[in-house]
Amino acid sequence: MRIFGLGVLFAAHVFAQGYADLLLPEPRSVAGVVVDQDGDPVEGAQIGDLAGQRGPFEDPTTDSRGRFEVTTKAPVVVIRKPGYASAVLRVRDEDTGEPVRLVLSATERTLPICSETGTYESLGGWGASFRFVPRPEIKVGKQGQDVDYGFRSYFVDTSKGESGIAHGSGPMWSSGEPVDSDVWKSVTLEEYVFEVEGVRIVDSRGEWADGTRWRTIGMFGETASY
Repeated sequence: MRIFGLGVLFAAHVFAQGYADLLLPEPRSVAGVVVDQDGDPVEGAQIGDLAGQRGPFEDPTTDSRGRFEVTTKAPVVVIRKPGYASAVLRVRDEDTGEPVRLVLSATERTLPICSETGTYESLGGWGASFRFVPRPEIKVGKQGQDVDYGFRSYFVDTSKGESGIAHGSGPMWSSGEPVDSDVWKSVTLEEYVFEVEGVRIVDSRGEWADGTRWRTIGMFGETASY
């Protein structure tokens, strides 16, 4: 597996609203079609963030004509496919009953691959692949662990206290996707999905209405987030 370099320092945030409070009061069915920037149907796009009703590999996908249909209580659904910028469907705003049309735009973005001769900070063990470039101002927290995952923080001192990222890895750590509540509360969302040697990696970031910004980079079993 490749080793991925994450050289940006993030600022920590606190979840301010409960998961259940963000769900729609009743399940809502939405149907639509996913196309690329040329208007051609996109097959195999994942229809994700379905309120925790399915596992990360059980979400429905678009058919050969780009069509999909889902029923969910999630206020926001994200449509993902490697090589594209993800599309956002705000389910709570879809009241017409008409099929929706969503566009996935192809991207040329790539993930950084660490040099085999460089010096990096990371987790010891747990299959961790993300690496961080050491900097004098960044403090590396002590590694912790549970029975099936390890975790570590990287942070700096600010006027509001310690701020930084959380890095975790292990078979039960994460689906590799951003936390549903982060996505659902965001007024803006930018996300790219990559596939490197068969590994699916999601790089997602957003901003809440109160100005709080968040970011998660993850693969199944590992995330780095603030």
